Amino acid sequence: MKEENFEEIIKNDESLNKLLNQKDVSVFSNFSNSNFKNEDFKKHINEAYRTSYKEIFDKSFGTSEEGKVTTLFRSVEFLATPEFKEEICNDLEKIITAALINIDTYKSTLQSKPSDVNMPNHYKKFINALNIVNIDILNRFDDNEKIKTIKNQILTSVFDICDILSQLPDNTAYKMNTYNLILEKVQKIKDLGNQKERFEIHKQKEKTKNTGMQVKLFAGLALVILFAIIRILITFLRH
Repeated sequence: MKEENFEEIIKNDESLNKLLNQKDVSVFSNFSNSNFKNEDFKKHINEAYRTSYKEIFDKSFGTSEEGKVTTLFRSVEFLATPEFKEEICNDLEKIITAALINIDTYKSTLQSKPSDVNMPNHYKKFINALNIVNIDILNRFDDNEKIKTIKNQILTSVFDICDILSQLPDNTAYKMNTYNLILEKVQKIKDLGNQKERFEIHKQKEKTKNTGMQVKLFAGLALVILFAIIRILITFLRH
C-alpha cells in the first residue's frame, strides 16, 4: 500500500484523524479498522501517533477525563509499532507497581492493626489502586511478562486481603462494604489465572453472607409487623 493511500485512510477515518491531527479522542473512538494493522501503516503514523498518545495521556491521566486514557489503551493494539508498545508497557509497569505498593500497604495495616486510625487513608489508596485505568492495564497488557507478573502479585495480595476480611467480626465497620467492593472490582479483571479458585470461594462466601443478612432483615420485618398486629388486636379487644 502506497503512502498516499495511508494519508487517504487517515483523512477518511474520523477517530484516527481526530487522534493524529487534533490530538484528541473520545470514549467512542474506534480504531479497529483492518487497514490499521498493516505494519507499514503503523510505521508511517508512528511519530504522529507517539506524539498524540503521550500528549493525551499526560493531559488526561488522573483527571476527570481519564476515560480518554482507556481509549488510548484500546488504540495500542491497532496503531502501535512493537517498539512503541514496549515503551508504553514500561511506563504502565510503573503505574501498576505503585498500585501494588498501595495494596500491600493496606494489607500490612489490616494484618497488624485492623482498627488503626490511619486505615481510612490506606483504604482510599487501596481502592484507588483498583480503579478503571489500572484494571484496564491488567486486562489489555498482560501479554507483557513484567505486567503479567505484577498482575499476579496484585491478585494474590487482593485475595489475601479478602481472606483477612472474611475472618474479622461481622460488626467490624468496614468489613462487608470493603469485601463486597473488592469482589465487584476484581470480577472486572478478565483473566484471574491461578487465582480464579480463590475468587470463586470468596464470591460464594459473599453470596452466603448477603443471603443470611436478607433472611435476618425479613425476619426482623416480620416481627415488627406481627407486634403491630398484636397491638391493634389488643386495642380492639379493650374497646
